[in-house]
Amino acid sequence: LSFVPVVWFMSGQFADTLLVRSVVWCAGAVGLALLVSLFTIRKAPAAWGERSFFSSPFFAYLVPCLLLGGATYREVTDTRQKETEFAAHIDRLAERRDWDSILRSVTPEMARKQSSLLRWMLLALSEKGALPERLFAYGPTEPSCFFYERMDQQFFRNFNVQFFRALELDNEVVHNAFQAAALSPYGNSFRSMRAIMEACMRQGQNRMLAKYVEVMKHTSCHTRLTKFYDEYLLSAGTEDGGDAPKASPFFIGAHTFLSDMARMADRYPENRKVVDYLLCGLLISKDMDTFHKVFSVLQKPSGVKLPRHYEEALLVLATKYPDILQHYPVAEKTVKDFNSFHALLKGGAMNRKMLEINYRDSFWLFYYCMKAVEKPGKK
Repeated sequence: LSFVPVVWFMSGQFADTLLVRSVVWCAGAVGLALLVSLFTIRKAPAAWGERSFFSSPFFAYLVPCLLLGGATYREVTDTRQKETEFAAHIDRLAERRDWDSILRSVTPEMARKQSSLLRWMLLALSEKGALPERLFAYGPTEPSCFFYERMDQQFFRNFNVQFFRALELDNEVVHNAFQAAALSPYGNSFRSMRAIMEACMRQGQNRMLAKYVEVMKHTSCHTRLTKFYDEYLLSAGTEDGGDAPKASPFFIGAHTFLSDMARMADRYPENRKVVDYLLCGLLISKDMDTFHKVFSVLQKPSGVKLPRHYEEALLVLATKYPDILQHYPVAEKTVKDFNSFHALLKGGAMNRKMLEINYRDSFWLFYYCMKAVEKPGKK
């Protein structure tokens, strides 16, 4: 009978991210066992021949095995739990900056079905420099699908920390880490503190870093990390570094994603990640006239082959601005594919299936055949 509560205990393991529930259960079980032992310690056990079937060793081992086996099977086969565990695995890979493993683990079909996986995939593509090559294979829906815009939940803020860390915007890393910590059940989290410490070290904010290191010395599982920062502070000192990079005064979040990326691209035109986010965001919004203007400013003509989706966009623009192909030559194979696509497109609904099969991951299918996502309240 003592194993009956185990089934209920195991059913909450996936949801118990802070281990509070588990610790309470274990402490309660130990306390109950001690009470039972105190009340029964003087009672002599019955002889083996006088025991019933329910107190036999066979029954005592069979019931726990059946209960444990049933609870374990339910947990490992539950679809929702498996999705939660997989998302936690991808999140951990992103924390470690293991972008290749993320690209191998998540398929385009999975990213199309789950928005959180889509954002991790787009971040991984950006970090590998492949965003304008493979963006539309993963089914983007709107320009803000690259991160969580104005969404106040701890999960969303933690992802934004990863997003802005990749863009080297430490002010936004600290901002989102503070927000994520405030949204945690206890008002702070080790994950947020680690992110802030990393940002402080990059910014040369050694005084603030020293305070966080002192706090982290009194936590569990951070011995190696605090030793690393202690060695850094020993060499750099606890005063703010004079040669540390200045924090950018640029403010993020007051405008839409495309507006923020446009301001960043104007200030940091050499930042390839920002430029690709802006151009790819314009492609997702199907704003080809703005894409034409921005592309002409930020992408200088050169002999280097353009990424796939930029070539596809230029061919779409060439239907309105034929001269653009004189400045930005497009590969002959891409031109042939575009002509084939248009031939199928003119065939009407009969050729829709062939378009989806042959051009599923192209910008052309998205531009000509997919409806734009409407914002709530927008007519």
